[in-house]
Amino acid sequence: MKTYRFAKLASAIMAGLALSMAPAPARAEKVDFDQGVDASQVLKDIQRQIPLEPIDNAVVIPALSATKEPDFVVTGAVIGMDLLARMEQSEPYRTAAQYPPLIEDLPPEVRDPLKAEWASISTLWAGLTSEANGLEAEDDRLYARAEALDRNAERLERKAQALKGEIDNFNRQCVGRPLPPDEYQACLRWRDDLQQRIRAHNAEVEQHNNAVNQWRSEVTDLRRRAGTESANGKQKASPWLPRVMGAEGQRLIPFSNAAKKALEERGCGRLTGLKIHPVAPPDLPTRSIQRFTATASFGPPEDKPCPVTYLWMTRNSVGNIGRLEVQSNQKSADLITGNNEAKGLVVVEADEVIGKNTRFQAEAHVTVKDLGNVFCGLLPNQSHPDVPNICAYECGDGSSLRGSLDQFGEADPANPGRIRCKNTIPKP
Repeated sequence: MKTYRFAKLASAIMAGLALSMAPAPARAEKVDFDQGVDASQVLKDIQRQIPLEPIDNAVVIPALSATKEPDFVVTGAVIGMDLLARMEQSEPYRTAAQYPPLIEDLPPEVRDPLKAEWASISTLWAGLTSEANGLEAEDDRLYARAEALDRNAERLERKAQALKGEIDNFNRQCVGRPLPPDEYQACLRWRDDLQQRIRAHNAEVEQHNNAVNQWRSEVTDLRRRAGTESANGKQKASPWLPRVMGAEGQRLIPFSNAAKKALEERGCGRLTGLKIHPVAPPDLPTRSIQRFTATASFGPPEDKPCPVTYLWMTRNSVGNIGRLEVQSNQKSADLITGNNEAKGLVVVEADEVIGKNTRFQAEAHVTVKDLGNVFCGLLPNQSHPDVPNICAYECGDGSSLRGSLDQFGEADPANPGRIRCKNTIPKP
């Protein structure tokens, strides 16, 4: 009975092979039915006849990039515009903003409506600025997310390339030929493990791609609300940019025209010239302050000069002359010299507001030099007797300066009892 059962098993196995596989090799197996079937040998023969199917590396899903896809390239702001810079550089607003202080001398019946209109415009502009800040904050958050998504996409791409390389190795080593049993089993284990890792990778990529698509949807929505991308269909609120342009064309420009007309009708003394003093100041020390005054001249009526705007700049400089801090009256400025020796021009331009065709320019030749050290005496520190060294002296412009030794200078070895001051306003 035992021999019969083994013979039946062998027959079933060989029949299955005949039905399900390509023809067997010419070699015929000799079965000793008295000894039974050599099952291990039959299994080896079966395994040799089943080449493994190759794995297509296309099964590895590619990860999307947030900012680098050809159809969705983003550089810098995802909105596509610096909204705050757009407002700051608005020529209609900059033109209109110069009129409020100029209309103060107009008759009340003319001045007050203009002031009320400017107050309304200022409220509108402040609201648009606040909205721009909010949109810019969203822009920053979205771009930060884009950078994180792109970093993740790069990581997934490196992982995908490694998987594809392993797939190629598997196909070279395990596919296209009958395998010995040991190799066959090893390749089966390799295939199952590789396929499991591919499935896990693809699931992670799908999650990443969903996040990218969600990010793109939010970017599109932000762009529509900002007005930098056309909206399909109706929107709940008017985009920001068209409202800014509407404020410029419907409020700012009419206000400027009305203020300009009112100033022209008042009758004012026209701009006739500009002088800057001093034209050739003495050499200025580094890290000091030098006051320049620009004075405009006007024709009759001189008691009602036409409004003028002033522009201050440095030009043709060699080195860092410094910077100009313009006073509120726009008729004087403090030149804060730089740390290095330099020379060039300090230039002032006066521009008549109502005419916009009358302009004068004045120049001052400036030389900045290192004029050496300034010494001052030491005074006792009343608050901290253990720290007696306090630098105190009168500067050339009448101001005084006191401070600790550590703050302002260091001991002068050549002059006991005195210190060499630094980072102070030197005496001329």
